[in-house]
Amino acid sequence: MTSAEPTPIHDMAPPSDPILMGFRADRGTPELLGREWGYGWKVQSAVLRRAHHADTAIWSAKIRHKLKPSGIGVVRPLSSSDGRYILGGWHADTWVQGHPAPRFDEIAAASLLLSESIDQAMGVGGNDRFSENPLPQIDLNERPWTTQHLFAAADLAAFSEDPSQVIAPGLDVSAVASSTVAQALELASSVAALRDEVRAPNRVVSSDMVGTTVFDGSSPAVVTEIPPVFHPHAWPVALTVVDGMAWGNADDGLASRWSHLPDFDEMMVRAVLYRLFIHALHPDAKEGSLVGLGRMVEVVRALCGSGARTS
Repeated sequence: MTSAEPTPIHDMAPPSDPILMGFRADRGTPELLGREWGYGWKVQSAVLRRAHHADTAIWSAKIRHKLKPSGIGVVRPLSSSDGRYILGGWHADTWVQGHPAPRFDEIAAASLLLSESIDQAMGVGGNDRFSENPLPQIDLNERPWTTQHLFAAADLAAFSEDPSQVIAPGLDVSAVASSTVAQALELASSVAALRDEVRAPNRVVSSDMVGTTVFDGSSPAVVTEIPPVFHPHAWPVALTVVDGMAWGNADDGLASRWSHLPDFDEMMVRAVLYRLFIHALHPDAKEGSLVGLGRMVEVVRALCGSGARTS
């Protein structure tokens, strides 16, 4: 659906027999699934995938077990035979029927329903304090950077006063000379100048609704995972709009249909920045993806008016 986006690098080896037995999924041949299931393995009615950040995977399992969203489905976690959510670096979920689909308005709407349900489950107060921190702890001072570092750096840079300082350690000096990387950085510089103050409060929201939402006919959307990030509610909507319009053949009116959300324009600017930074940082970024992102640069310029804005 968004084929121009780089594919994250994953260990494609299936879970071992002891792991399968531990999750009671040892009767069947593992079947590799796609992005919507985190490139996990389906065995019987279970999906097993790597827990790259154990604390975050445990939080996701606990919150998905607790959520009671209205209007959408959420995949429920499975525990091991001894009651654990993580076993030997793997976690498991209940498989549901469904496929990714370019139903971007429905994905955007699902993100708001999911965010509201997360707020309720976490007991969000007026001071933005949460009972636990679900965000993956990724140290950008580590070297070399992994794919997870690249995505974390792109997210941080999109909201940073000095994006270039954040992403500089991840740039391959020899690759900066390439036309697409240089063009992505040039576009990012012009988009960064469009940013203004963000007033909406930060909340725990999904960082990838397009990649974790499936549909089965006319049934409500189902969310297969919640990769958490700490941004306003409009953030996953803006990412959905950018991905849909850049790579999913979404119509020109998609952005305007969600422009009523608080700080939507600001989230759109930062979502475009995020994707541009990923393009510049990711070694497998596809040249064709920059065409769609170029379109989105023009969209956010139109949203924000010509030139940089001032407070």
